[in-house]
Amino acid sequence: MRHTTLRGSDVVCDLGCGDGRLLFELSAVSGCRGVGVDINMPLIEQAKVEATALGGDRISFIGLLLLCQSSRISLTYAEMSLK
Repeated sequence: MRHTTLRGSDVVCDLGCGDGRLLFELSAVSGCRGVGVDINMPLIEQAKVEATALGGDRISFIGLLLLCQSSRISLTYAEMSLK
């Protein structure tokens, strides 16, 4: 992480972010902004609590609901649906 070329103006999107620890570390080292996305809602909630505790608004988290119906997989976030 210490050798990253990220800067404060960069934005990192971490798909499958889990509890967000990679984004927290990248932001701490480089000052970059981050967006974490995961289907594990308990981990997303944990990451949001951690982000609030750190007092910054540089990192945000999005939880996706994964719905499986026969051969179709649908990812849903609010009113957005990807099929």
